[in-house]
Amino acid sequence: MPAFSNFIEKPISFQFNNIQFWLIFSAIILATALFAGSYPAFVLSSYRPIKVLRGQNVATTSGINLRKALVVTQFTLAIIMSVAVLVIYQQLHFISNKKLGINKDSIIYVEMKGGLQKNYNVIKGSVITIPCY
Repeated sequence: MPAFSNFIEKPISFQFNNIQFWLIFSAIILATALFAGSYPAFVLSSYRPIKVLRGQNVATTSGINLRKALVVTQFTLAIIMSVAVLVIYQQLHFISNKKLGINKDSIIYVEMKGGLQKNYNVIKGSVITIPCY
């Protein structure tokens, strides 16, 4: 986590004391477990124990087609995610190396509260007279 934070030059933190974080985390774990366990459960429930014990042929074409479809889907998703990672990496590299046309070190941010907003022109004139180094 610290290495990734340094790479994108932004602090990343998780709020482990937030109930919404734990609900989302639990939902992801539950969905993953359901999807990962459903295929073997459906395949095993389609077998007839008597035929399996007698050694009769239990292979079905629908099981083979489903298996092929799942492999193709998994391979497709792996390619899509690989391309997405490359695009995101290039975008982060572009953003971090893009010249903005301004010097970030010369920018002053002042929150305009209360009397500052009413006297904006006076404050701006005073700041402009300060010599830059």
